[in-house]
Amino acid sequence: MSGQKRKRVVLNIEEKLKICGYIKKGRKFASVAAEFNIGKSTVHDIIKSKAKLQTFMIEIEDGDCIKKRKIVRRADLHELDRAVYLWFIQQRCKGENLCSLASLATAAVIVYFCFRNSNQWSTTDE
Repeated sequence: MSGQKRKRVVLNIEEKLKICGYIKKGRKFASVAAEFNIGKSTVHDIIKSKAKLQTFMIEIEDGDCIKKRKIVRRADLHELDRAVYLWFIQQRCKGENLCSLASLATAAVIVYFCFRNSNQWSTTDE
């Protein structure tokens, strides 16, 4: 062993999916690990998370996102995130100015109605 640590490599989602494809085609873990300059155990971890990566790919609307994103993490309040995102897309399609005070107020109303009866709404310890 050379005594030098390998530099930490953080792969984006597209690269992780390529690794899954290479392994599925029969390439050895060691050769894939060497190509991406990662450890064999990291390749194994990526293969274990293949289903999660594929699900994320199906749900994501922005195809360029996989070239930039390194991790798959959803918002804590997934339903709220989805509702605000859909509203945002609808407003953008209408050509609305999303920086206006009325637009921000509408977003606040969406937040309120989505979570007014939810235990996730309260952020204070009772």
